[in-house]
Amino acid sequence: MNQHFWQVEWLQQLLQQPHIALNQPAIQQLVHAKGGLHTLLQWLCQQALQPDQQRLLQLIVTEPQRSIAYYADSLGIHTTTYHRHFKKACQQLTMLLNDGVGEHHANPNFNLPIPPTRCLGRGNEQQSINRLFAKGQRLISILGFGGVGKTRLALAIAETQQANYRDGVCFCGLASINQPQLVLATIAEALGVAIGPQQTTEKALQQFLAKRQLLLILDNVEHVVEGVAAIGQLLREAPQLQILATSRVPLNLYGEYMLQLQPLVVPTKPIASQDLAETPAIALFIERAQSHAARFSLDDASLEAIRQICSQLEGLPLALELAAAHTRVLSPQRLAQQLTNHVLGLKTSIRDLPERQRSLRNLISWSVDLLAPSQQQALQALAIWPAGWTPSSASFALDLAEDDPTLYDILANLVDHHLIMQVPQTERWVLHPFVREYVLEQLTSARQQQFAQQHLAWATQLSEAFNQHFADAQQEWLDLFEAEHDNLRAALAWASSNHYPIATLNIAVNSWRFWWARSYFNEGQQWLDQALVQATSQAQNLEPILHSRALNACGAIAWSRGDIAAAQAHFSQSLALYDANNNPIGAAMVRNNLALVAIKQQAYAQAESLFELNATVFGSTVEQAANYAATLSNLAMLARYRGDLQRAYDLAQQTLALRQTLNNQWATATSLTNLGAISLQRGEFQQAQRYYQQSLQVLHQLGERESIAECLEGLAILAIQSGQYQLGAQRLMMVEQLRESIGAPRSEPEQALLAPWIAQLEQQLDLSIRQQLHQQTSLDLLKSMIEQALSEL
Repeated sequence: MNQHFWQVEWLQQLLQQPHIALNQPAIQQLVHAKGGLHTLLQWLCQQALQPDQQRLLQLIVTEPQRSIAYYADSLGIHTTTYHRHFKKACQQLTMLLNDGVGEHHANPNFNLPIPPTRCLGRGNEQQSINRLFAKGQRLISILGFGGVGKTRLALAIAETQQANYRDGVCFCGLASINQPQLVLATIAEALGVAIGPQQTTEKALQQFLAKRQLLLILDNVEHVVEGVAAIGQLLREAPQLQILATSRVPLNLYGEYMLQLQPLVVPTKPIASQDLAETPAIALFIERAQSHAARFSLDDASLEAIRQICSQLEGLPLALELAAAHTRVLSPQRLAQQLTNHVLGLKTSIRDLPERQRSLRNLISWSVDLLAPSQQQALQALAIWPAGWTPSSASFALDLAEDDPTLYDILANLVDHHLIMQVPQTERWVLHPFVREYVLEQLTSARQQQFAQQHLAWATQLSEAFNQHFADAQQEWLDLFEAEHDNLRAALAWASSNHYPIATLNIAVNSWRFWWARSYFNEGQQWLDQALVQATSQAQNLEPILHSRALNACGAIAWSRGDIAAAQAHFSQSLALYDANNNPIGAAMVRNNLALVAIKQQAYAQAESLFELNATVFGSTVEQAANYAATLSNLAMLARYRGDLQRAYDLAQQTLALRQTLNNQWATATSLTNLGAISLQRGEFQQAQRYYQQSLQVLHQLGERESIAECLEGLAILAIQSGQYQLGAQRLMMVEQLRESIGAPRSEPEQALLAPWIAQLEQQLDLSIRQQLHQQTSLDLLKSMIEQALSEL
């Protein structure tokens, strides 16, 4: 088929009357080339159309040969406009296909948020920004006041730009942080960049972005704008990086292009009803009203009332959405009347706020005032939770039982008033950010203290439950903590700033395994260090056991980051406290960690002495079976390093059996990894591969990246042993990048065991081939490399 094969009429017929279209030889060829009609239609749905056009196309494909009235009703538009929208979509799709755009697929590295509504009336702005990026503009800021639609426009740009960036489009929301110094850390988290030992966040980002062609969306910058100075340096160090920011104020960085986003245009006087319904502000109001009220109907009088509402609200998208929610109980005429009276009567007297922002504040105030007092108090309590809430945490915040119908009545009412939103495909709700900002501003100091203390109590309970039950259901707890991460940060920050040192330390100590398991080493170290300093300086009576646990946690994070000196210092202080307070179990647990330090220092005799002593302590009671298994596992590793492979194998098998009985996922995977390494050194290569693959399967689900690196390293050696030198080289390169990204270097014994295999690899592969493989290997391919390794099971 030639470049200009597609025709609008063919597309229309293929979508509307496929049974007739398939009689045409040309369309038959298209269907055959794509592997069938279903495959062809799905391929058409994947093209880079506008979101509303994609929705229209997807609806037709998933529910073929329905009536036009059905399609129009599903899309929230009039049947009189459906034909126009359909034709425009087919015209746009034809242009894309004939220009070859349809054959290009966006990089899927990052998941962009899915907007709940269409982007209306922003075609000119989208074209301007797309044109600027195409010309090489590096930094564009979409500026405007709250609720004007900056984020929605940025997401529309992201959707259309995905195909233009080799390394994808990444969305980084900054609304949940309130400290400028966390900007770079939040960007690093969004990009999946972990910080190595003795490496700054800025340097890690620069290295990660240096050779990537990527569009970074920074959303809601205004409240942390003091922290974006380093963004300019990122642009200088990464020549293919482009940034789109949304903010109420300029970033004031060199080379910044500022686009001032205005509210949607509203007709200033009555016009023909058909044209009126097509204007963006009114179309947005109608679409949102129809989503709230299924029987919402329009006539000329209603359209004129809606025009008045949109004019009074100055075309502000957020204000229109909030007002539209009330059409469930108010007609447009009644809504226009009440809104007019309220806005005129409640204008704020604050002089340094823009006039439009005063109207938005009034509208939010009006929406909140419509709630019953109990619902208003619920909204205030929930505003403390930056990451939103589940039914369980909402019941805690509102002091209601989780099965109390009142809880769900309150949430449903807040949803109806368009004040909270449910996160798609989850049981989590969040406040609209602008509503949350307003509610927090209205809270009295006493109320804020009350709700923040309640939130802190929840975070304390959650962290205690995590510490107590993590071993029993590791995957579930890690995923839960990931979802609640911003809530935990907020609780830690408030407790730290409001002189609750013991509460801060409790949460940090109970949570350290989450930061460790998900390789958030830098963040975990910062919270632990800060909490420990505050607790030791401010608390009059720091409980010795908590102090000992905190020192042990600090040591564990430092050990994983390769800071052996700091780890040894923390572990030694922790052991001294446990001994001084006659706590043999706690002391034994810390001795295990000191023995691991000794192994990294190749002090094998010292390590063995500590492990043997601990085996006696832990082996005397059933309650310490997990710690006993850990000690045996460490003895097996030590025996392997010393070359006593039979003893290492026997101990590892004993450990595996015990851990499988305890149903500890991560510990079981560790034993399998250890057996893989022992079998590898014994020359039992097939058995080693099975052990490594079984371990990797569990670790991949848990997301424990340091242990994943150990498995991939073993599988790399097995590939080299079998003569698959390029595969072995790629796996080792991935391991190096993975270790560097999480800040987990190898110990000297591990390096010594790996050295012969690296030497063999260098003999078998030319330098040019190794360099080519290095260029082709990146952390973006980690998932596919793991899946390839597991496919051999």
